Amino acid sequence: MAGLRFIFDPRFTEAVFHHPGHRVDGKRLRPFSPWHKLQLEYHNSPLIGGGDVTPADVVLAVAICRSQYPHPGRVRERGRIGRFFWMLRAERMDLVREVRAFQRYQADYYSPPKLWETPRPKGAPPPRHDMDDSIELVTAYMAAYGGTREAAWNMPIGEMIWMNICTARREGGNVMVWTPRDEREYQAHLKREAKIIADLATKFAAEENLEPAAAQERAKRHYWKTVNANKLKGGFSI
Repeated sequence: MAGLRFIFDPRFTEAVFHHPGHRVDGKRLRPFSPWHKLQLEYHNSPLIGGGDVTPADVVLAVAICRSQYPHPGRVRERGRIGRFFWMLRAERMDLVREVRAFQRYQADYYSPPKLWETPRPKGAPPPRHDMDDSIELVTAYMAAYGGTREAAWNMPIGEMIWMNICTARREGGNVMVWTPRDEREYQAHLKREAKIIADLATKFAAEENLEPAAAQERAKRHYWKTVNANKLKGGFSI
């Protein structure tokens, strides 16, 4: 749209605008929800936790992502004949294609915001995480917006995360989203930093007769020494 000035965060639009009809192993999946995430983590699925994926992992993930709370996804037990046909099916499965299809499906729904990191005080221990984050998401959403457990557990997970972030901010939480503008400014800063260090390396190589690698290390040390000294003075220039 001509004249549009607001820059949408692609993580947000990915979380709320979805491609219709995701299919994996020939079966249509439901919107990826906290209920699906919880089950995949419970089964240590490599499709969400990483690792080598087998056809059995794909079949289980499909069953899970076709389920709705409170009914978990299950793979039927097979008799001898069923196991034979399953082996034929597994051999014919294009595993790479199905894994990529699942990854596209998951990314289409599971797209949380990137947040600014809050620095911990020096020597402070990392925050304790003693609760599953899926139940935290669901209870936070229900506390803010109401509704049934079924609706909350089956809600697309990306939308839920973004709405919970909005609620936390509305209630005074110090939650800052890393925006596309922040990313552009950060990348511009990295380019400026690299140029300053490169110019310093050239200068030191000429003045002190240093090899390129030594001059580069000398330039980095000088750069960060200057930056840290300026921070103590209340500035950030070099």
